[in-house]
Amino acid sequence: MMKRMNGISISWKKTVAAGIAAAAMLVSLTACAGNQENASAPFAPQEETDTDTERIPYVINNEYVLDMDGMDALLQPEDYTFIPTEDDLTILQSLEEQYPEYAEKIQFFIDHIGAYHQTAVNNVIVAPEKIDFVLAERFATQTETGEWNFSLEGLSLPYYIQYDHRWALHPYGNGVMGYTGCGPTCFAMVSAAVTGNQDITPDRVADYAIDRGFYVSGSGTDWRLFTEGARELGFHGKMIYPDESIMKQELWNGNYLVVSLRPGDFTRVGHFVVIHSCDEEGFWLYDPNSIERSSRVWPYETLLSQIAQVWTLGQNVESE
Repeated sequence: MMKRMNGISISWKKTVAAGIAAAAMLVSLTACAGNQENASAPFAPQEETDTDTERIPYVINNEYVLDMDGMDALLQPEDYTFIPTEDDLTILQSLEEQYPEYAEKIQFFIDHIGAYHQTAVNNVIVAPEKIDFVLAERFATQTETGEWNFSLEGLSLPYYIQYDHRWALHPYGNGVMGYTGCGPTCFAMVSAAVTGNQDITPDRVADYAIDRGFYVSGSGTDWRLFTEGARELGFHGKMIYPDESIMKQELWNGNYLVVSLRPGDFTRVGHFVVIHSCDEEGFWLYDPNSIERSSRVWPYETLLSQIAQVWTLGQNVESE
């Protein structure tokens, strides 16, 4: 299952000038069912206006920003029921070379093809530019009102670095965020994603941690931030055993993992990172102290010897 460090949500914007209302949302798509006042004649002629003599041509803009990490995290083994033909797989692989602008998404489709269907395969083969829609359609849900929604709730994880100029010099404990703020930065990422509150920033979490006693002088961020702090913000957090299957299951359930690390690849003293997704090669994480380390996969065996503790955080965490 190939990972991509792409966008953080699925969105679709379709704007049609000439009387069709614009539909655009950041995290989800709502496809309107039509004008309820004229439901009996949905295609009835509109009242003429002065501009009808020079009709505005349709303008269609269908943009999808795909969170392929999030989509992969939602797919579970039982979702892979479709078996494509070898011929179709060969054609799809050839499309990667023919259409390099879609290559990464086509590869994602191939890697996860078992979770899709023959109609999806047919559409990608005859119209590769439709790949965004095909990937997103798998995750569409219908509301009680009949509207369709493309969303990955709880998976819109922002990536913050502790040395961002907005808070790098903000005081935290015995130093400043740029040096000591990995714990608050990780908690801010997860909290903003789970609650949808983008005002939860690392500097504000740092102040919150100090005020609530979640900082231990000489040691750093108190582990209670990821349990008691989560509860106070309206979601759940608990310690879990650092077993590979347990960690992956939490990610598949839509949760995030905050990991305390011992000295090793990430730190010479102690550090926190957020694991947001996984695949057969290992785990993908956000390191608040390194963009480079956040752009590659980490095998479980490499992480295990460095893990001091793991917490799972989110709305889907089972109570202890």
